[in-house]
Amino acid sequence: MKISYLLVTLLLNFICFNLIGQDVQLALSDEIKIERKKVLSGLLHHDDSGYYMTFETPYGIFGGKRELSIAKYDKNFNEKYLKTYAAAENRYLSLGATKLGDQFIWIQAHRDNKAKVYTVYAVPISKNGKAGKPVKLLKQKYDRSREIMNYDWKINSDSTKLLIMGEYDRNLRKEDYKANFAVYDSDLKNIWKRSMKLKESQKQVDQQSFELAKDGNVYITARIYDDNASASALGKLVSKNPEYDNYFIKINGEGHKKFKLRLKDKFIKGFKIQQSEFDNSLVCVAMTGNTRRGPVLGMSYLKIDSETSEISYSKNRDFTDAEIEKFGRKNTSKDRKSSEKGLDDSFIFREIISYADGSFIIVAEEYIVRVTTTTDANGNTRTTTRFFNNHIVVAKANKEGVISDINIIPKKYSASKSGHPTSPIFEEKTHYMFYST
Repeated sequence: MKISYLLVTLLLNFICFNLIGQDVQLALSDEIKIERKKVLSGLLHHDDSGYYMTFETPYGIFGGKRELSIAKYDKNFNEKYLKTYAAAENRYLSLGATKLGDQFIWIQAHRDNKAKVYTVYAVPISKNGKAGKPVKLLKQKYDRSREIMNYDWKINSDSTKLLIMGEYDRNLRKEDYKANFAVYDSDLKNIWKRSMKLKESQKQVDQQSFELAKDGNVYITARIYDDNASASALGKLVSKNPEYDNYFIKINGEGHKKFKLRLKDKFIKGFKIQQSEFDNSLVCVAMTGNTRRGPVLGMSYLKIDSETSEISYSKNRDFTDAEIEKFGRKNTSKDRKSSEKGLDDSFIFREIISYADGSFIIVAEEYIVRVTTTTDANGNTRTTTRFFNNHIVVAKANKEGVISDINIIPKKYSASKSGHPTSPIFEEKTHYMFYST
C-alpha cells in the first residue's frame, strides 16, 4: 500500500485567500491509504455533503482493462462509498472524468485498428455512484494511425455544456492546421459540430489554450508564426523580434473568426483565455517579457467582450523586486544581455478563478516535460517521458484587472511513464494529479 497526502489538493483554494494577507492556518485530514495499483487522478467535485475523488488503474505491462474508481468522502474525510467501473474493452483509453450538470461523466476513447475507427464515448455516473450506458459522442474513420486527431475536452463554467475537441497537429510544414469541435448539452445531446481549417501549416500554429463559453461558443488562443522558417529552432535563436502574432479564435456552428492580440511594447510569452463565472466577459491573462528567450517580467490582463470580441481594456503589471526575491533563486533567472531578472520561462497558466465581486485569482504552475529515447544492443527502442509539476504562483487581481499581490506556493512533484512505442502504456493519455482547487 502507498500513502497519499491530500494537503495541496484540498487546501489550495484556502491558501489562495490567505497567503495574500493574514497568517495561514492549515487543517490536515488523516492519511488515506491507496492501493498500489491505483493512481489518485483528481478532485472530481465537492459540495456541502463532502468530496468526490477519482482514482484510475493504469495499464499493466501485459495490458488489462482500464478502470475508474470514484470515492465519496464526507467533510471530515470519512469514506462514504468507493465504486469501481471497468471500461468496455482492453483497448479503451481514459480521457478523464468530470461533472456535467447533476451527474458525472467518464470520457473514454476506443481505437478499432481492424475497422480503422476511433470513437469517443461518455459514460454517465450519478452522484450515488450508479453508471449508465455509454453514449457515443463522435466517430472518426482513418486510413493511417497518424491521421487520428488528439482529442481533449472542456466543461463550461456553469457545467451545462461539454466540448470535445480534436486537434490534428503533427507539426508538419506541408499540411494545414485542422481541428474538429462538437458541443453537447448536460444530457449529452449534440448542440453543434464544426470542422476548422486554417490557411497556416501545422508548423506555424501553436495552440495555447481553449475555452467553452456559457452560450456554447468556443475560443482558442494560439501563437501563429509568420512562416514555417519562423517557427524553427534556428529562427527563434537568431531573431530579436517576435516572428509571430498572438490570436484568439472564435468558433461556433456557423464558422470561425480570428482576432489579433497585441500588447504595446510587451513580448507575450504565454497566455490563457477563460470566461467569467458571473458574467459574459472573457478574461485573458498573459505572461510578458522584453525578449524572446529572457525571463518573465510581469503579467498582463485583458478583458474581452464575448459578443463583439473586442478588447475592453488591458492592464500590465511588472513584478516588484520584493516579489522576485520571494520567488527564490531556483525559480528566477537573468536575461543574458539586459541582466533583467524575472520568473523562469517554464511557468504556464492553469486557472483563472472568478469571484462574484469581479475580482479573480490567477494560478500558474512550473511545468516541464522531458522526453528521452534509448536503444539497446538489440535495437529495441524505449521512450521515457518525465513530467515536472513544481511551484505554484498565485496572483490576486481586482475587478479592473489591477494585480495587487503575487505569491508563490512551494511544491515539488515529478512522475514518468515509459515503454515501447507500440505498447498501451506509451500511447495512453496520462492524467497526473499535481493539485486541485
